[in-house]
This record gives sequence, C-alpha cells and structure tokens, in this order.
Amino acid sequence: MQKIAYNLMMEGLVKTAVEKIQVLGREGAKEDIAAITKMVNDLESFWNPEGNLTAIDWSEELKKAIE
Repeated sequence: MQKIAYNLMMEGLVKTAVEKIQVLGREGAKEDIAAITKMVNDLESFWNPEGNLTAIDWSEELKKAIE
C-alpha cells in the first residue's frame, strides 16, 4: 500500500463518518459509526502497525472528528 493511498482512504472514512452524523443525526448514524470505527482500527492494524505509512493516529483523528 502506498502512503498516499492509505492516507486518502483513511481520510475518506473519517469524512464519511462526519457526513453520516450530519445527514442521519448521531443516533441514526450510530451503527454506521461503529462499523467505520472498526474498519479504521482494522485497517490501521493491518496496513500500518509500525507506523511506516504515516505517523497519524487515524483512530484518534476519527474520535476527534465525531465528538
């Protein structure tokens, strides 16, 4: 996986989570947010376990974005 592809993918997931909340409301987006959070965590563990692709903690970025 290339660094740019990884970061664009993760950024897209964070933006999707924010959009889901804006469109569906926090309660309506609850299941989608849980699925996106799991996906971000899984992708970080699979593609970037040692931080070689990016120093960004995408799980933390997602958490901040959806607060």
